[in-house]
Amino acid sequence: MGQIVMKQAQNQKNDELGFSLTQEKACKWYRTAANLGNTEAIKWCSDYYFQKSRGYDPNRDGMNVYGTGFEDYKIECLYYAARFGKNKQAMYEYAKVKEFHKDHISGEPREFSEMVKWYKAAADLGDWRSGYEYGKWMISKDPLNAEKYLLKAVSKGNGDAAWILCQAYKTGNNLPQNLKAVPKYLKIAADKGVDDACYWLGMYYMQGYLVPRNYPLAVKYFKKVNGGQYIYRRAPMLYQLRKKGYK
Repeated sequence: MGQIVMKQAQNQKNDELGFSLTQEKACKWYRTAANLGNTEAIKWCSDYYFQKSRGYDPNRDGMNVYGTGFEDYKIECLYYAARFGKNKQAMYEYAKVKEFHKDHISGEPREFSEMVKWYKAAADLGDWRSGYEYGKWMISKDPLNAEKYLLKAVSKGNGDAAWILCQAYKTGNNLPQNLKAVPKYLKIAADKGVDDACYWLGMYYMQGYLVPRNYPLAVKYFKKVNGGQYIYRRAPMLYQLRKKGYK
């Protein structure tokens, strides 16, 4: 059946017109063939729709694209590329689109289940940006499973995932408290340039909390803070350390 549908798709194809938005017949036949398991159609759908989705950046464009016709079509293309092709980049981008549409009261994405489904799918294919995103959103809902994805993201070099784990282990919220693990993940996050982690690791070294007191390292991590609220909060700490002779 898939082969028969595939022939119909190829008959509808019009290379000269390049599959304009008004010529969806062939695309529908290809999607039907892909749904029936035709491997050639699956690959065609993945490649075609992913290419059609290019030019839309969910991090840049966010919710501005909704209701704008052609950009809505690009989002639909992302969905088909994710669904048919197991394309982890498309899965990540489609989940990011779903993240932008937030409830104005709770601040949580309105299509939360759809968002985390695609983040998880991309993570399971090895996209650890998605692993971090899945862990971030699920840490309060399914903490042990979220921890697994965050740990994997950390192992792939994601400092933001390390910062989330550090906070969870320190407070005992969502995960069992584990103060021994806090310095490890705090340092990973700080070394990856997470500003919050840089500030707090500087504080820990300055105060000797959970780590041996080390003023030179305190200075080092305070100076790594590059933005956010802590760029101002570090100033009095650096002043105190200068008074002690540490610059």
